[in-house]
Amino acid sequence: MCKRKLMTYAHPPPDEYKATAQQLESFAKFKVWQDALSGNLIANESWVYALKNMAAANAEKEEKMAQQISMAKWVTWIREGPAHGSRRQHRFSRNVVGWVPTEQSTGRSQMWM
Repeated sequence: MCKRKLMTYAHPPPDEYKATAQQLESFAKFKVWQDALSGNLIANESWVYALKNMAAANAEKEEKMAQQISMAKWVTWIREGPAHGSRRQHRFSRNVVGWVPTEQSTGRSQMWM
């Protein structure tokens, strides 16, 4: 069962518009690797063990790279998104006619009577 699945598994390709060049290259290498498998090769238990170890190591490497890409995108989003937006948000105030620049505080307490 596992051997048949190894040879016939249709791994979904990455989206060519969203994937990085490294992801596309890794998928191309995977397809070449999968096409190189033969019935005689996977009939040998030592080859199956070696292929399993290689696949696990490659999957671990790909997952680490995906995590690094994800973390870099998240950090960029934090720096350019919410953290940058708060600065802009406090420069304007909403009133009846729309958004107007916020008056700068002088630091003295202002009392309204």
